[in-house]
Amino acid sequence: MALVPYVRKARALLTGFVAVGVMLPVLPAAADPPDWAHAHGWRSHHRVEEEVIIVRPAPAYVVPAPPPVVYVQPQPVYVVPQPAPVYAAPPPPPPPPPQPSVACGGSHANEVVGVLTGAAGGGLIGSQFGKGTGKLATTGAGVAAGALLGDQVGRSLDAGC
Repeated sequence: MALVPYVRKARALLTGFVAVGVMLPVLPAAADPPDWAHAHGWRSHHRVEEEVIIVRPAPAYVVPAPPPVVYVQPQPVYVVPQPAPVYAAPPPPPPPPPQPSVACGGSHANEVVGVLTGAAGGGLIGSQFGKGTGKLATTGAGVAAGALLGDQVGRSLDAGC
């Protein structure tokens, strides 16, 4: 029996191959590259993003056309000399109409009233002073002074007539 050890080895080898075949889908996961390698997500760990170039059309600016310029020829200006104005003095105003004299009427009524009123007032004031015959003298002097003063007041009132 010289084949038995080889069969046992073949069986063990076959079992090993079957085990490796069953484990084969799991083995690539265990064989990942190290964390620092480029193939193991180095870009995602280091946040290196691909440069994205966005091409946009150039902006178009619309500039309105300037308004048309219209030149108007200025009209000539003619200066005609005017004759110098002649100034004359204004005519004098007409004289005011004469006002009728109501108080005067050609008489000197204000003088008479002034004399009488002044004499009465002077006599009244003069009688307040003195005794006996002195009282009579002061009353007479008051009548004379009042008459003179009343005459002057009456003349000033008649002067407007």
